[in-house]
Amino acid sequence: MSDEHDLRDRLHAVVPEPPAAPGRAAAARSLAGRRRRRGTLVAVAGVVAAIVGAGLTVQSLRPDDRGTDRVATPSTPSSPPEVDAGAGITCPPPRTDGGTPPEGAALPTGATSARLCPVDAEGGFAAPVDALVSDVDSIVGAIEALPRYDQNQPCTMEWEPSYWLILGYPDGTTRQVEGSLAGCEVLQGAGPARTGAEGVWDRYLQLLGDQRASTTPPPAPDAVDCPASKDFSASSPLATPLQSVHAVLRWRDTDGSSSWSCAQIPDDDLAVILASLADPANTIRPGRLDCEQVLQFEIVGVNRWGDLGSMLGDCGAFMVGDRYRSPSQEAEDLMLAVVDAHDG
Repeated sequence: MSDEHDLRDRLHAVVPEPPAAPGRAAAARSLAGRRRRRGTLVAVAGVVAAIVGAGLTVQSLRPDDRGTDRVATPSTPSSPPEVDAGAGITCPPPRTDGGTPPEGAALPTGATSARLCPVDAEGGFAAPVDALVSDVDSIVGAIEALPRYDQNQPCTMEWEPSYWLILGYPDGTTRQVEGSLAGCEVLQGAGPARTGAEGVWDRYLQLLGDQRASTTPPPAPDAVDCPASKDFSASSPLATPLQSVHAVLRWRDTDGSSSWSCAQIPDDDLAVILASLADPANTIRPGRLDCEQVLQFEIVGVNRWGDLGSMLGDCGAFMVGDRYRSPSQEAEDLMLAVVDAHDG
């Protein structure tokens, strides 16, 4: 597989292709067919030997701790307790106008539930479907242990999402804090402003993952709704896209001249596509991407917990974790069949 990708790129550097014919799926197929023919021509010319002689290899992707680099049929505990997905707390609408972070005194102990919610309407994340209902007071303790924020300390200016953490108490009251994952990682709403909001974020996700290991997920949705986002879809921080049980395919022209189209991927076809993208042999280096592709793809799926996760496909490859994966020919054909069925 690695030789095939390298062969395509070598020939493309020497013999650029003309523009594709009209028709999005047909154009994509035409380019894919020409890429396969290039491999044959170059092999005949002896370039295979040159590539093998250069000792080029494909690095395999290290499996992510949450399983985002694996396709597996998850096992269910023998007699796990049910989990209350909402725990009586709902996320407020994301903020669209900048807004003001919450203010409040020090957090009381005794919280029994906590929800993680996105602050930003665009470019943020999708909230996990379930609330944390175990060891919640350790989150309060982690917040209280953070150092106070000094307004004079220098902070970097990169953009990262912000989150709301909403704590529920037995008397029905709630407290809301806001943390930023950018710059000085300021956390507000729990007395004096503090720094180190990313540590609270990490602690929450660790506890929620531990809770899921001993509970039963809520009923999974029967299908995935096509996202309304004009940009790329937000993912849950606990998303496992390669373990999606249902998914939609979104596509648009790579030059940005069209809006997103969207259609359901049949579940059997989804299994083939995800298995292809999970295969480390299909890893491709950024310098080997084929940006002649006429379509940009996004696979948006849900795992058995209902976590929304997306994978962007551009230049003939999808981002899987921090690596690019090129789908197999069978997987590519299945995606183009979805496009054909939608476009008629």
